Amino acid sequence: MYLELVEVANDLEEYGLIDAERRRQLIAYFWEKQQDYSADDAVYYALQQSMCDVIRVVGSHGFDEEHITANLTGSLTANLSWFARAYRRWEGQETLPHFQWVHQTKHSEARSGIDLGILARIPGGDAVRAWRLLVVQAKLGEPDALKISVDHITNSTRKVPLTPAALQIFRAAAHATGDFVLTKELYDTHTAACVPFETGDVRYQLEAILRTDLRGRKLANSNRNWCFYAGWFPASLPLAVDVRTLAGDCVARFNDRPREHWFKKDALDFTNLMHETIFAEETPYGLVLSEEQVGEVVDDLLVTAPDIRLLLASADGELDYNLGTKKRLLVSGSLIPLQLVHPTVAPPTVSTTIDPSDSSTDTTLGY
Repeated sequence: MYLELVEVANDLEEYGLIDAERRRQLIAYFWEKQQDYSADDAVYYALQQSMCDVIRVVGSHGFDEEHITANLTGSLTANLSWFARAYRRWEGQETLPHFQWVHQTKHSEARSGIDLGILARIPGGDAVRAWRLLVVQAKLGEPDALKISVDHITNSTRKVPLTPAALQIFRAAAHATGDFVLTKELYDTHTAACVPFETGDVRYQLEAILRTDLRGRKLANSNRNWCFYAGWFPASLPLAVDVRTLAGDCVARFNDRPREHWFKKDALDFTNLMHETIFAEETPYGLVLSEEQVGEVVDDLLVTAPDIRLLLASADGELDYNLGTKKRLLVSGSLIPLQLVHPTVAPPTVSTTIDPSDSSTDTTLGY
């Protein structure tokens, strides 16, 4: 990893972006940091780089949300491998995460409002709290402001009022304090959330993903945030907001007619949200599931949200759960090459002794 960063510093000096002294300081800093380079860091850097790639390619060209998801998939596939190899080059001894994309045939995203999801094994978790699930609706933001439109409707070219069920759900979200679990007081809201979707229904996308969140309340009594909107902006990394916070905000500001949402200063950085969901032992994000629940929950979500895309990740390299039988799932190979996942394979070696003051990158790699 150090060698690649040195090359970057050399390029910056060559193009006149930094002077020789600044280059020397950067190289010394890289040398110091690489001593503590962990498997966690490797994945975080890959996520960060992929987000930058998506903003550069998608945001600057005005592509839609489907392009965002596809671009993120491809970028992660490339960057996870690159950073995994860099980690092994420096003889990292931790097990790298085993990532897989699980994708279904396109059906109707608007029925769920979900673009992608993350299912990750909780580090140090037991059978009772073994997994976290996070689902996300990605929206392309305004080019000149941290703002997204949330009034998307389906199967219609005209704007229509929100359904009565949606207003009921939004008001419950707006007035909820503390725990947002399905108590007796929220029984009517839960009843509205469980009304089946009919083909051709005209509903706001926000209503659809909020219904998914309420179904999650039924699966596990928890006030954790696990359904999010992520805004992708051409000039900045994506930000995320909890769907219930967004619903309450829309009710308060737009008289029950949500139109747009500004991402405030307290919005979550989506890269950090994704990383924390995968790696943190304790976090307020992600629906916590037991080993027994995983198959049932995935099956239920595939029925509720037939267009869900799950990024399945395991911090311990194991993906041995039951994905259910109701849908035929398309599962990718490991995004990180299998020979790099476990440190049991002899890591590549660097034949030279590296001096941080030396910018040479002449190496012999063991692969």
